Amino acid sequence: MADYAKMVQAKKWKKLAKIGQGKKMDEVIAVASACGKEKCEEAYNILVDIMARPETEAKIAGVKGLSTLRYDVGSQITRILWLRDHGGADIPALAEAIQTAVADLRQAQHDAH
Repeated sequence: MADYAKMVQAKKWKKLAKIGQGKKMDEVIAVASACGKEKCEEAYNILVDIMARPETEAKIAGVKGLSTLRYDVGSQITRILWLRDHGGADIPALAEAIQTAVADLRQAQHDAH
């Protein structure tokens, strides 16, 4: 498997976005994890797209990535809560990831002030 962290560092956003929309779920999850370590709009957009995929595993990976990303915390919380309110709360593993992500992001918001 490719080193997605190095691709993120090299700002290969188009390639990462394509992998994030691909069929190999292990690669989608790895891209989400690598993007979650960034602080930029491109990584945010890739994570939102991954979170919007139909597969539960992708949604969880997107939520987890957004929970560690430090780009626009308020917007990240809003996106995650939207997912919760549009079916995410009905899937136990996803609901748990959402709850954890929102708590982590609210703590990050609090720590920033």
